[in-house]
Amino acid sequence: MALFKCLLATVLICSSLAANAFCSQNALIEELYVKSGLEKQVKQTPNSVEQGFDEAVHKDENLRRMPQSVISGIRSLIEEAFAPELLKNEIIKEMEAGMEDEHVKRVLEWLESGLGRKCTAAEEAASRPNALSAIQLMAAQIRTSPPPPDRLNLMRRLDQAMGATETLVSLALNTQIAVASAIAASLPPEQQQPLSELKKQIELTRPQLESAMNAYVLASFLYTYQTLSNPEIRAYINFAASRTGKIYHKVTVAGFTQAMISASIKWGKSIGALLSETGKTYDALNNAIELRAV
Repeated sequence: MALFKCLLATVLICSSLAANAFCSQNALIEELYVKSGLEKQVKQTPNSVEQGFDEAVHKDENLRRMPQSVISGIRSLIEEAFAPELLKNEIIKEMEAGMEDEHVKRVLEWLESGLGRKCTAAEEAASRPNALSAIQLMAAQIRTSPPPPDRLNLMRRLDQAMGATETLVSLALNTQIAVASAIAASLPPEQQQPLSELKKQIELTRPQLESAMNAYVLASFLYTYQTLSNPEIRAYINFAASRTGKIYHKVTVAGFTQAMISASIKWGKSIGALLSETGKTYDALNNAIELRAV
């Protein structure tokens, strides 16, 4: 009996320590989520998707031919599908699985430095929906009056260190596939398109998407980090290219990507249900819905 009580006490102590360690990790991850600017950026996601959908409606003739009530209905589904709290849960889950305390603490040290705070503030400001027009203006300025070559080269190096263009291309393709396949699965069999065919059609847009995203990232970085000097950009590149920086970006990108895919599937299913209720077909949306995952 004494041995049993001793073993029981040991189990309870270990369980308590494990729980405390889990809570500590959760607290560190939560702190990182906030201080990295992810919280503020994720809160802007529904607005960004709505803005992307509005732009798609404006540009795509198929969408414009649909009844306004259907377009409005599809748009109204975005807020629930891309709810920030749902996105946060996916990101936190990935961060907890992919980052050790040591990595989290080192990233927090960087974020709490003067330059880290400056970078985070700039990124938060650039994530607001109203910044898109300023970034588009920057893209136009690059064509007519490009910045000095060394500045452009630094932004390209930062893009490479973060894998920004590659990430955005992958995210855009995967979210489009998720939406399209979810819509197709929600419709009657005679209106469904094979998933392999959907993927093939969407994959055809990769070259155009890569070119567009590369130009967008360059303009976005030039706009976002315009208050940073060249030495500060170099220091940011060094952090992004470090082991800690690579782990941090890999994990957060994976979390955000999974969150957006899950949200896209949810949105697509809701769109499919809406189209079924209204008697509309998938054709009007085929290749028309494009998420602006930036």
